[in-house]
Amino acid sequence: VKFLLLVSILELLVTHSPEPTKNVEDSIRKQFILKLTLLLHKNDPGMDLAIQKKKLSNIYDIRSAIAHGGEVEASIQELRQLIKDLYGYVQVVFTIYITDIPFVDFLKAN
Repeated sequence: VKFLLLVSILELLVTHSPEPTKNVEDSIRKQFILKLTLLLHKNDPGMDLAIQKKKLSNIYDIRSAIAHGGEVEASIQELRQLIKDLYGYVQVVFTIYITDIPFVDFLKAN
């Protein structure tokens, strides 16, 4: 439940409703990965973007598996670490939002 709630908070903060002509799940997934990677990079310019993209992709895939009743391919230990990471991501997004509201609003809308 923590995992789903934390991912949902991040989705709420950075994604917008996709165009109805597109695959909704794929569009939200792409927004989630791209926009969070940008925000996390803004917080830590030295981070490896490829590694972060892969990690966020994995997080979103796990979220989808949990939400839609699929098989989660992660151990309890891995899930615990990802939950810790998600708390950190929420903190980063909130911090950037508080200090640069127009940027996060622009990112969410586009």
